[in-house]
Amino acid sequence: MKGFETLVKIALKIAIPFSFILIASGIALLFYEIWMGIITIAFSIFFLFASIFSRRWYNRDKESYLNFLVSRIAWRDFALLLFFSLFFLFPALISFYSGDEETAALFGALFMIFLFLAWLIRWQNKGLGY
Repeated sequence: MKGFETLVKIALKIAIPFSFILIASGIALLFYEIWMGIITIAFSIFFLFASIFSRRWYNRDKESYLNFLVSRIAWRDFALLLFFSLFFLFPALISFYSGDEETAALFGALFMIFLFLAWLIRWQNKGLGY
């Protein structure tokens, strides 16, 4: 956990100056393409506020912040694999009902593999307490 804590410290030190660079690039984009500049500035300001909030939370309570990050990473991996499994289910059903059984078998196998991997990640995270 010490290596992860060091990585988080480095990321938090880089995030705030990086958001100021993004705001400056958004201002430069205003002269080229106004909507892209406005969108860049808006998301950069959101990123700046999120970085400041994360930095303050980390400085106030390191243990709960790191536990929150680890649990979010664990749930993100599970949700990503579940999304990809359902992504492959749709072409499998479409191919099956259109009569292309080989493609349906391929996408069905991909659906089952990704669903199994999502279940495996969920089981592992449950064993870790997340």
